[in-house]
Amino acid sequence: MYYIFPLDPVKLMVFLRVNNLFDIANEVGVYTDTGRANKTYDEDNARQSGVITPINSIHDYFVNPQMYSEPRRIEFGVTIDF
Repeated sequence: MYYIFPLDPVKLMVFLRVNNLFDIANEVGVYTDTGRANKTYDEDNARQSGVITPINSIHDYFVNPQMYSEPRRIEFGVTIDF
């Protein structure tokens, strides 16, 4: 939303922009074997075979934050037009 303050000879616009208001984890990429962003059968197979990963857990290895849209973002700004 925005509001324009007409001040001669300048226009001052104040705006507020909100993306992902309810902070929902929207899936924008998915694993091909399950069709979901939070589950892959490769994780189950790695857990059963006893694969050792260089990080905390096998689940952490398969978590990919790029498969979700960005979290809530709120922008507030002012523009001046001469």
